[in-house]
Amino acid sequence: MRKPVWAFALLAGGNSSRMGKDKATLVLPNNETLLRYICRRLSVFGGKKTILGARGAEDGWSSYPDSSPDKGPAIALRNFVKQLDGVDFLIVLTVDMPLIDIALIRNLQNWILSRQKSSWCVNLGERMCAFPLVLSSDNFDSICRGKSAKISDLVKDADGLYFPSSMFPQEKLLNINHPHQWEQFCSDYFFV
Repeated sequence: MRKPVWAFALLAGGNSSRMGKDKATLVLPNNETLLRYICRRLSVFGGKKTILGARGAEDGWSSYPDSSPDKGPAIALRNFVKQLDGVDFLIVLTVDMPLIDIALIRNLQNWILSRQKSSWCVNLGERMCAFPLVLSSDNFDSICRGKSAKISDLVKDADGLYFPSSMFPQEKLLNINHPHQWEQFCSDYFFV
């Protein structure tokens, strides 16, 4: 049996309206942008790694422009999946989740490989936190046929299942949307 082919997509093309500026270009205390920080942390993984949005490439990552700007991340992802070939699983991450790390991704990959081939996302009780999101190539056609700009609808189109909440330490799913969250992250993890 052949090894599954994994690819990564990093969503980094949003308006960052709650932050007030582009989150991908936020600068950490070590003078590294948030985008570069995440790309560097995940550079150990093989396979195709792509930044979705109007950004340049980072080391080991290619760039895929958003052909439907201002339509939302699900539309950008649907457009990207249309051209994806030879991949079994696509792991989708966002630039504003800086605590996703190698151990979490390896755990996620191992967990998925021990189950049926399907698409998976995280559900945090009443609100769905879709990321990290794993899309199975078995669902790519139904994803591409979908029209909704909502990630939750994309997950439904993919017949997505939920990872058990116990699989991810809550703090690893930190999502930075506001300036005070950015300041707290820098303070807590870079000892500013």
